[in-house]
Amino acid sequence: NRTPDDILARDTLEELATKHPDRFVLTHTVDKIAEEKSVNSDLVKGDLGGKDWKGYVGFVDTAMAKASLFPASAGSVCLLCGPPVMLEKACYPALHAMGYTDANIFCF
Repeated sequence: NRTPDDILARDTLEELATKHPDRFVLTHTVDKIAEEKSVNSDLVKGDLGGKDWKGYVGFVDTAMAKASLFPASAGSVCLLCGPPVMLEKACYPALHAMGYTDANIFCF
């Protein structure tokens, strides 16, 4: 997503994460927030008209994945959405470095 306002089904996803914290981890990553900050791999909090931003700003990398995801296991899955180049160049390498296999990674 380019900005927090672009996140599809954000309220629904956040509700699921709140209801099922032991089974569902939600981490948003955007290109920029209202203040036009862009900090690679740093968790950024910013004022978004009364809503605090508690996600990442910048490019996906292995450090971000390790800080945000359940450890890889036979029972863990990772659901991703985003542009194909981001998935291919950033997400897949980060997940594979953590021990995820293609059988545990789903993109839409």
